[in-house]
Amino acid sequence: MKISDLPSVLIEEIFARVPLKSLRAVRNTCKSWNILSKSESFIKMYTSKAATSTREEEKTMMMIAMIGFNLYLLKVVVGDPDPFIVMFKSKPSFLSRKFRISHVYNCEGLLLCILEDDDTKVVVWNPHYGQTRWIKTRYPHRSKGYTKYSLGYKNNESSRSFKLLRFLDLEFLGCEIYDLDSGLWTTVDVNPQWCLRDYHGSFGISLKGNTYWCVAERNIYNAVDHIIYFDFTRERFGPLLPLPSTISDYNTSVTLSCVREEKLAVLFQQSSTIPTMEIWITTKINAEMVSWSKFLTIDYGPDYIDGGFFIDEDKKVAMGFNEDSPNLFSIIGKDGYLENFYLKVPRVEYNRPDVFSYVPSLIQIKTPAQGKKKRQS
Repeated sequence: MKISDLPSVLIEEIFARVPLKSLRAVRNTCKSWNILSKSESFIKMYTSKAATSTREEEKTMMMIAMIGFNLYLLKVVVGDPDPFIVMFKSKPSFLSRKFRISHVYNCEGLLLCILEDDDTKVVVWNPHYGQTRWIKTRYPHRSKGYTKYSLGYKNNESSRSFKLLRFLDLEFLGCEIYDLDSGLWTTVDVNPQWCLRDYHGSFGISLKGNTYWCVAERNIYNAVDHIIYFDFTRERFGPLLPLPSTISDYNTSVTLSCVREEKLAVLFQQSSTIPTMEIWITTKINAEMVSWSKFLTIDYGPDYIDGGFFIDEDKKVAMGFNEDSPNLFSIIGKDGYLENFYLKVPRVEYNRPDVFSYVPSLIQIKTPAQGKKKRQS
């Protein structure tokens, strides 16, 4: 019996044990194996094994990338002898052809997906289990640049209670929370003296259940100089926390990222004078204070990172996409270290590229509580 005669389920199990570096050769062996390696069931099995492996996968970083309106799972190895990337396209089974995802917010393996073509609902998705939860919005979010979303959770002693935040900042302010346990929307009173800035690609970043944003002083063209967080346990915004950089001005791009679900990282890119990139990471962060340590400083040229990024503390490198070339994935480090990867993706309508770390989640998405519902506020 040839291996091609085996049931597809068994072939998937065998291929899921293939070392990452050898997987590319397996995919190129024959057309049917290449198709199988891109199936949703195989990707689920492969990522699950990657999350529990203790040998080769210790060097592997798993990320989800948004290129155009498509999602891709990236497995990146940085190190000896050469870095390399294996990429899987992830077509969520819950999407019909008429729907596209415009942005994704990650909270410990659960993904909040914002739709490009439907402003009446959003969806929470666990790619590992294939579970989804469709959530109907109380009013449309047509002004996408002014409607911020995030996914977080309330820390209970026994479990986590996940919630969705929706913040509208246009002619009027609106802030509301959707509780995935109760299935209800609740209005939150806000009167901020700050403005959430995400036009450089710095979308809200989840850390330990809370979501952090870059902010600037309200109604003034000022530099982004603080971060602020939303506490999903107390259901309110926390105090302003200072950013560390000395190069920040109004022309500086400021982007947040998460490091191993433990720390925040912030990237500053100054292009108005000498092109300079700085990355700092938190050494301590709590409800009232934050301290930072400089991670990397680079004088960059045409190869730079724009939008979402990811860092490897051990290798002292940063990686992400270039807005001008959405299929260009760059790994940048000190002393001029640079590795460029041109990913094979179809030509698509423009949408700012993004990337974030991904660890498969074992959290089950809850369905709304049954029985008589309380009135929504």
